[in-house]
This record gives sequence, structure tokens and C-alpha cells, in this order.
Amino acid sequence: MRLFISIEISEKLKDKIVDLQQKFKDFHIKLVERENLHFCLMFIGDVEEDKLDLIKTAMNNVSKINKFEIGIAGIGAFPNKDLASVFFLDIKEGRKNMINLALLLRKELPDFKSGKPFTPHLTLGRIKSDNDKLKPIFNKVENIDIGKMTVDKMVLISSKLTVKGPIYVEMYSVRLTL
Repeated sequence: MRLFISIEISEKLKDKIVDLQQKFKDFHIKLVERENLHFCLMFIGDVEEDKLDLIKTAMNNVSKINKFEIGIAGIGAFPNKDLASVFFLDIKEGRKNMINLALLLRKELPDFKSGKPFTPHLTLGRIKSDNDKLKPIFNKVENIDIGKMTVDKMVLISSKLTVKGPIYVEMYSVRLTL
């Protein structure tokens, strides 16, 4: 099964995010569905079911930290805005806390960690073409402030890829306990 560990987004902030996504609906972009909006802490990848307990234990070990606030604001793109293939919402407040949480997970699960540095982000969509036409919209919304939320829970998600897009199923969750 294909797994990742994420932070869920509050319903109130999802409303604001979906409103923002509508500014991009007339472009060749595959927007992330409302129910799939999340911050990915760690992409684990394809694993056998017998590894689930190991992952759950790691999440429990890492959960012994304080909950924290994040401020979701600003637009970014991978690999960059000029060659964007993915565009995302950034974290301004609480960024160090989010990075620390992701690094703790990587330390607990060394066999699954990516070679890429962790960049906290919430994917809004994947750009198929017409990058140049998007720049004026990016410029208009690049400093957008979506709002704040409390990070108090991590969720292990199973992702099944289909032609209509990914289907996410919650496998496990744990609250931050301090």
C-alpha cells in the first residue's frame, strides 16, 4: 500500500483554499480535491502491511511534542515559479515547528525517508501547461493569507491512485500529547 503521514486542514480553512483554487480553474491544472487537501509531513511510499505497526509506533513516539499554531500564507511552486509543475500554499508562522515534526518522523523512520529536503507545503494543484499565463495570477495571490490553525494531530493516509485522482483512506491517527 502507498502511504504518507499528514496534517489535516480545518474545514474553515478548506473553504478559503477552495475559493483560492477557483482563481485557477480556467487553466490546464489538476486541482487537489477539497477532501484531499493536507500538509504532507512524510511520504512513505509503497510498503507491505507488516510495516504498519512500525510506522504507528514511530508516530506515537514523535507525538510527544506540544501542539502548535501555523499560519498558512503565500503561494509557492515546485521546482520554481518560472517552471512550475506544482503550486502550493506555504507556511509562514510555525514553519520551524512543522519542519521539526517532519524531521522527527524521518529520524524515527530512516528506512522510508526521502533524499529530498522537507519543504512544508499544501499542494493546490498540478500544472499541465500554460505556465506563462499563470504568472499574473500567481503575482496577484502570492502574498495571500489563508489563516491560522492548530496542528494537534498526525494522520497516516493510504493513497490509491486512480484515473480520476487519488483516493485517500485514513489508516491511523495520533494526537500531539504535550
